Amino acid sequence: MTTPDRSKEFQAALRDLGAAAKALADSAGEQVADSAPRVTASVAAKLRRAADAIAPKHVSPDEASGQTASTRLALIGAAIRVIARKGYSAASMDDVAAAAGYTKGAIYSQFGSKEDLFVEVTASVLNVERPLPLPGGLSGAMSAAQATADPSRSAVILEALALSLRSPSFAVRVKPAFEAAAAAIARQIAADQGVPEELAVKFSPRDFDTAIALFTLSTAGPAVTANVLPENDPAAPKTFSNLASRLLTPPVER
Repeated sequence: MTTPDRSKEFQAALRDLGAAAKALADSAGEQVADSAPRVTASVAAKLRRAADAIAPKHVSPDEASGQTASTRLALIGAAIRVIARKGYSAASMDDVAAAAGYTKGAIYSQFGSKEDLFVEVTASVLNVERPLPLPGGLSGAMSAAQATADPSRSAVILEALALSLRSPSFAVRVKPAFEAAAAAIARQIAADQGVPEELAVKFSPRDFDTAIALFTLSTAGPAVTANVLPENDPAAPKTFSNLASRLLTPPVER
């Protein structure tokens, strides 16, 4: 992409080239011996300025790496919005490029295919950092997160799950990201039960089962409750926290 500053430089370069050409044309009608030194110096100066403006700017390896990372993030963010709105199958690379403000070539320079891009998108929305213990425990923290959640995230995850059912090869590629997301919740469950942080990584099978249920609830819950509960049901805002609390409450011995 050409920045406004670079565009101005190119325009100035074109003006210098035009002025240099005019100077050469004007000199044709003068005595060569008298005009040559002056014209040569003037033309050379304009050509140097034009060449400096048109030549690619030097970019250090660190700057190049930062620009690449910034481009990837912009493309992933645009893909999340497009896929959430249109679905994976209907979303095109042209759509993503337009939403990000890049060319389609820029996408293919970062991601080899549409599926490669979606793998990165899925990993991005599933990249849940382990939260610190909060008042109200995990149930309260998840309820607060659900209240401010971006619907695009749930839509993209559901698209990824649907594609996983249809494409075993895609399922293999995104499985580590789904496992990591569930494991992060399981570690938080263990921490909320008083397990020391250094031991929380060794969560129990029951904690992992609960984590899978909570992950499913947080992903599909909003869509399910919206279609199951009556419209404007006053109980709707509490439904998620009630279900999360039930999942996190130790079973009663009978």
